Amino acid sequence: NRYVKVLHRGEFFEESRLSKYSEGKGIAYLYFKTKDRSIYINFINDVLDKFIQVPAESTVDKRFSLAKNVSEKYIEEVHTIGLQPLLIDEGRKVCKNLSGLIQKDPELTDLLRMYNDYEPSAYSHGFLVAFMSVVISKNLDWANERTISLIAFGSLFHDIGKLKLPDSIKHAKVADLDGEELKRFKEHPRLGAEMLQSYSLVTEPVRQIVFQHHECVDGNGYPNGLTGLKIYPLAKVVALSNAFCELICEGGLTPMEGLKKFIPDKEITSKFDPLIIKALVQGFKK
Repeated sequence: NRYVKVLHRGEFFEESRLSKYSEGKGIAYLYFKTKDRSIYINFINDVLDKFIQVPAESTVDKRFSLAKNVSEKYIEEVHTIGLQPLLIDEGRKVCKNLSGLIQKDPELTDLLRMYNDYEPSAYSHGFLVAFMSVVISKNLDWANERTISLIAFGSLFHDIGKLKLPDSIKHAKVADLDGEELKRFKEHPRLGAEMLQSYSLVTEPVRQIVFQHHECVDGNGYPNGLTGLKIYPLAKVVALSNAFCELICEGGLTPMEGLKKFIPDKEITSKFDPLIIKALVQGFKK
């Protein structure tokens, strides 16, 4: 029931020194101060980048965990202090590492098929949508490196408009909302796009992803009920990823179990572009 200070910010340390605390004194968790979160994000980004450069089958779980860790902490930092210029640059690095991890790691397919350690928190959801969006994108003929980076970046921020909603709405399940509450909830894509309008470093493609991530090709999405070709292609990717991630998290399913439930359901699949659904399925094939 107490904290032990292991090292000061900026201090060099040996792994053996940490081992003395974890093995000798039974300390299980390493914490850092909230004010140092941005430094931690930069550190984990650099570590992940090095892991990606030298892929090895034995570290696939570690690389996935690092990507999840840095993404969640990044989204948390944005939610805490807002989008600062340095944070935007760090976010691009997060997206680059996510893309590099997925495209360079042949063992990731096996991990995707069975992985089920997904948390329902907003930070974890942002990571998962970004991750699945990149999985989809790498199987689309028209998605190049820049496109994939924009999709990943938009995915991280897709729900940022919820910050403008009352806690009673933004933390509730959509199925539990009705009337005025549901109407207000459906404004979060517009609110998010308006928030990002204030940041010149956030490009228009990213804002459109945020604005349209709940639009459906059958016209039953929101906030504008757009159909088919009227929906921004990059937003179509994030819309599918978002829906799929909600399905597996709410059902406590592995992605493979989620696919088996998702694909046969014509009522759900009719909402999304068939070519993008095909790209999602391809992400789970060896």
